Amino acid sequence: MKRLVSGILAALLAVTAFSACNTNSPASSGDATSGASSTEASSGDAQKEPVTIQFWTSFTGPDDEYARDITNRFNEMDNGITVEFDAMGADILTEKLATALSTGNAPALTFQFNLQVGTHGKNDTMRDLSDFWEKTGVDKDDFMEESITALQYDGKQIMLPFHWYSTYLYWNKDLFEAAGLDPETPPTTWDEVYTMAEQITDPSKNVYGIGFPTSGAVPWFYSIMRSNGGDFFDTENMKSVLDSPENLETLKWIQDIAQKGFTPANNTGADLDNIMMADQLGMYVNGPWLSTGLRDNEINFGVTGMPAGKKDTIGVAEEYGFAVPKSTPDDQVEAAYEYIAYWYTPEIASEWCLKNGYPPFIKSLVENEDIKNDEYVSIFSQMEDYGEVSCVGLTTGQQIQSDVLFPMVESIMAGNDAQAELTKASEEIDGILATEK
Repeated sequence: MKRLVSGILAALLAVTAFSACNTNSPASSGDATSGASSTEASSGDAQKEPVTIQFWTSFTGPDDEYARDITNRFNEMDNGITVEFDAMGADILTEKLATALSTGNAPALTFQFNLQVGTHGKNDTMRDLSDFWEKTGVDKDDFMEESITALQYDGKQIMLPFHWYSTYLYWNKDLFEAAGLDPETPPTTWDEVYTMAEQITDPSKNVYGIGFPTSGAVPWFYSIMRSNGGDFFDTENMKSVLDSPENLETLKWIQDIAQKGFTPANNTGADLDNIMMADQLGMYVNGPWLSTGLRDNEINFGVTGMPAGKKDTIGVAEEYGFAVPKSTPDDQVEAAYEYIAYWYTPEIASEWCLKNGYPPFIKSLVENEDIKNDEYVSIFSQMEDYGEVSCVGLTTGQQIQSDVLFPMVESIMAGNDAQAELTKASEEIDGILATEK
């Protein structure tokens, strides 16, 4: 990955992010040598008193099944540790965890989104996990730097990497061919996306060239605006930089696509997922989880990295991490560390990536032969070249997305004055960022 920048948030609903894909690939250790500790190093002293810890997650579908199976295998090891795996809806987890943290009844381990790092750091609700590497023997240098720094706050390691992914461009090969385009050649620039979207769009068949959701989705506009040289805010000075000529040009480009009908109007991410799976959407920006539905619906599709803009090639990078509440007793922290280290072993880490389709955050696994040979995971691993994590350390990222940016884009796509909406949104961001000071 090129760098870690301050930009706009990359919020996703956890329930969406964890509807992951299943490639049905076998688990494998490959040829990679992970920085994770060996079984002997992580198994601990057999003479220790047995320890039971709770792990709260919001896994759904196949993810829940895979994670439980991995946890059951860990529990079968002779290490005196039992992990009680408790999955619930994302909204329920958020509400239940907030109450548990305030009353001192939190689980020993949970996972959280990178945009929640700032909130936990500011409120001092999670343990600093900086000593994990030394205590477990896991090689910190074998982890992609941004996957670690994105989960830090004020020098503290608030979370440890769990899921690591970016956005990608999916295209429907049959619709490309019907429009006279090469079905094996996706666009490489946003200008090419525009041209191909125009060629693919066929109102008589309810076929659209590209999907731009106005809510409930990855912030796809982040990639286009940043690729064209725009930005969102300056976190060092807590000021908006949204109102710029570069962003205005990009938003007018998005507005033109919407007004010409190349994208369905007023659709959520879930709506566009269904349109894509109904063979009516030519191109669509989304995360790795979309490939599952496309394959299940027998869509003839391809997926590639993000297109280039006028200045760069950039995609949203997002992450979920293991978090240990401050109320967790020391013996349970030690048990949680051993459990996390188990997830970082080459066998388990590669199995998780191959079954779910998420790219690895452990460097050595990128060269794992099974991952390199997997049609989709190998492509998803390209995020190292263009992914950007945003809003590191902020507590207002999700608010900015839901209350300001998506509404701004929706208004512009509806035909409202782009400059007026841009100025309004920039002022609103300044007001929100003032609360960070």
